[in-house]
Parts: sequence; structure tokens; C-alpha cells
Amino acid sequence: MPETTKHYFWSKLGSLEHLLSKESPLPQLKSHEVLVKIHAVSLQVETELLQNNFLSLTYFKYRDLVIGLNKYPGNFPEELVPCSDMAGEIIVIGDDAGSQWKIGERVCANFAADHIAGETSPEIQKTAHGGPIHGVLTQYKAFRPHSLVRIPDHLSFEEASTLPCAALTAYNALMGPVPIKGGDVVLIEGTGGVSIHGLQFALASGASAIVTSSSDDKLKIVTKLGAQHVINYKSAPEWHEMVLELTGGRGVDHVVEVFSADNTADA
Repeated sequence: MPETTKHYFWSKLGSLEHLLSKESPLPQLKSHEVLVKIHAVSLQVETELLQNNFLSLTYFKYRDLVIGLNKYPGNFPEELVPCSDMAGEIIVIGDDAGSQWKIGERVCANFAADHIAGETSPEIQKTAHGGPIHGVLTQYKAFRPHSLVRIPDHLSFEEASTLPCAALTAYNALMGPVPIKGGDVVLIEGTGGVSIHGLQFALASGASAIVTSSSDDKLKIVTKLGAQHVINYKSAPEWHEMVLELTGGRGVDHVVEVFSADNTADA
């Protein structure tokens, strides 16, 4: 049982320069918890925001970034440990943690510790890692057993750590109440983490994809990934008309919407 853990934390919110690291005593493991040694934490890059900052060696998901800049709503614990997506291995199991886990098993943690299935609630939202509760950018972290899922054998720790937030969001969007199927047409907005995972799920399901972006370079990349059609919404402000044209006036079956309430084009 390790006695300390090295971790990053926000000394205060409002500037990336306030992200520091230190070694702290590891809280005593509760009997109903399991201790995980974290091997990988996934971060989606916003390079244009970080390239001139001393943190250029460490990139943040958009949520992690805006929390650190104090532009994300909510109440956060002092010296908040950031980040929500991780992969690691179980090294200690509490006496009352049940028999579902074994020492050495590889696991990811839920984005929100208590969100198992179904709709979220204000109480569940208060268990989101890296925000209302401390996150996963640490060497060791205790979890309740229901907060963990097994990593498939064919995935590395690095690969698995990308799944809990962005990939699961895309999966729920496309495999939810009306699951995507072969022959469907999917409109995917943007080229961020959720969008790229959505593109992969769409193609794996036999659907075709239309991807939008403001960057021609990014559109070249998603074309190589398999997107059948791409649209630059900056050079084509009436991009929704292009979507209708590409689909023969029919429109699309699914939309992966990752922008905001201001995005009101009818696709």
C-alpha cells in the first residue's frame, strides 16, 4: 500500500500558471474502495491556446482547460486535482469492496463516479471527476467498485484512457434510443474528440458521414479517416443547404451536435 501520491492540482483557478504538482499523503483506503495505480490520463489538445505557455508539455481537454481558467460553472474543492479520463490497474482491494475485482485488473473510471445508467441528476453530476470532485491526474486514486469498468485486452492503457468521456458521449449519441444502422447518414459537426469518435462509430456501423469544420487541413484528415463528405462551414456559411444537396434533399438520420444553442442551422 503506497503512502503518498504525486499529483497535479490547481493552486487557484483563473490561470494555467496555477497548475502545480506535489506529493501528498495518500488517504487511508476505505473498506468499500479499491485503489488504482493510474498509468495514463487522456487529454484532448487545444494547441493554439497552449503553445506559448509553459504547460505546452501537458495538454488539456476543453473542460479541463476552462475549469482551470475559472470559466466553467460549478463549485470545486480546494486544490482541485484536474482531469476525468484515465486508465490504470487495481493494486489494493478493500475488505468490503466485493468480489467483482481482482488485483492486477486493468480499469477505466466513469466520468461521473455515480453515473451507472439512465438519466443524470444534480446529485450524480456532483460526482464528476476533475470538477465537483478531485480528478485523476495523480499516481494513485481510490474508487468505489461501481465507478470502474474493465479495459478490453486489446487496448493499451493509453488507448483505453481516451474512452470514458468523449468516446462514451459519441457512443450514447449514436447508439441511444434510435441506434445508428447501416445505410444511415450521419452529420458530424467539428473534429474534436467526440466528433472523431462519432465518425469511427458511424463508419463501423456501415453508415456514411458528413463532417463539418472550419479547417481544410482537418477536413483532409477526416477524409483519410473515411468521411464520405466534408464541408468547411466558414467558406460555406449556408452549409446546411450543402447537406441537403448531398442527401438529395432528404437530410440526415443522425446529428452529432457539439457546438452550442446558437447553432441553429436546419440540417
